[in-house]
Amino acid sequence: MYKIWRKVTGHYLIYISVLFFILLIILTVTLLKPAELLTAHQIYNNCKTQAIREPCYMLEFRKLTQNKNLNYITNVLSLLQTIDPQAEKCHYIAHSIARAEVLQNVNGWKEILKTVDVTTCAEGFLHGVIEAKIGSKNITTSPKEISDLCTQVDKGSRLEYGCSHIMGHFILVDSYPSIPNALKTCDEISKSNTQTFKEECYAGVFMEYSDRGNLEAHHITTLPNKTVEFANSYKQTCLSYEGLQGRACWKILGRLYAPVLNANPQDIFKACNQAPNEEYKWYCYLRAAAMMPQTPGFKQENFKDICTQFNDAEKFSICNQFVIDGLLGVSVTYKPMLLSYCKELTSKDQETCYNTIQNYTADSIKKWQ
Repeated sequence: MYKIWRKVTGHYLIYISVLFFILLIILTVTLLKPAELLTAHQIYNNCKTQAIREPCYMLEFRKLTQNKNLNYITNVLSLLQTIDPQAEKCHYIAHSIARAEVLQNVNGWKEILKTVDVTTCAEGFLHGVIEAKIGSKNITTSPKEISDLCTQVDKGSRLEYGCSHIMGHFILVDSYPSIPNALKTCDEISKSNTQTFKEECYAGVFMEYSDRGNLEAHHITTLPNKTVEFANSYKQTCLSYEGLQGRACWKILGRLYAPVLNANPQDIFKACNQAPNEEYKWYCYLRAAAMMPQTPGFKQENFKDICTQFNDAEKFSICNQFVIDGLLGVSVTYKPMLLSYCKELTSKDQETCYNTIQNYTADSIKKWQ
């Protein structure tokens, strides 16, 4: 009887041990599941009922800055992009994160720019930092003070040009509805800087006039209804400017054509060709080329047609570069789409395409890990 009891008890103990081991594994996996991933799912669940989730995401990430560090937050954003394609266009989300971070620690703004990859989310982190630093200052009455902020970031770099670009947005807020006065302020803050710095400031003015996001946020005007009629009206504005100012305006018009003309390469190429000179036509289409794949409703089969509008091999290659940089500048999650795009190119352009993606994503991903 003792032997039978011992045998039954032995089997029972083995059963209990196995069950305990299984439960331990489940518990361990659950506990080791990255906290960032759990947060990303929580944010998605909080916002998933919204048709347009960006405003909700902006609010959720702003809350997250109150008790999590910036590395944690950027990891969550990266993971959210794998859950929801809407989070791939993250400019305003990054803008919201950076602005909240600076408002909590104004003196730590440079550290924020070192922590994040400012080239991601179309430089949304940089824009958020600058907006928070400027606060309620009127740029048109204190151009030197504001331009000094841009001199504190890396000179001659994308950071500095991004700084001058967002300055252009804020300058128009102070000068609206006078575009000429805004452009004059760009000249004042750009005297000691490069031509690119000045042109980026101009582009910021014209982009704000096109998008009006900051103007609407400051209750100065409403967001425009971006239609063909609006684009045609904007074109008339561009026709009244020459030189760098004209080129900057046509760049932004190309960006506007992408959604207005349903990201159709042929239609956009035709529209850009209405520019008064070859230079403006070129820059108009290049900006549109970078925007087309990001446009809602973009057809994958149109990918191969974006740069084939040019018979010139050099222009074709440059156009491809803009397409790649345009997508990766928003999010590295566009990599699979771009790899498919590379396959459509000639052997020479394929190699350039793959190398650009590899170098760009390798540099960007490091900052997100």
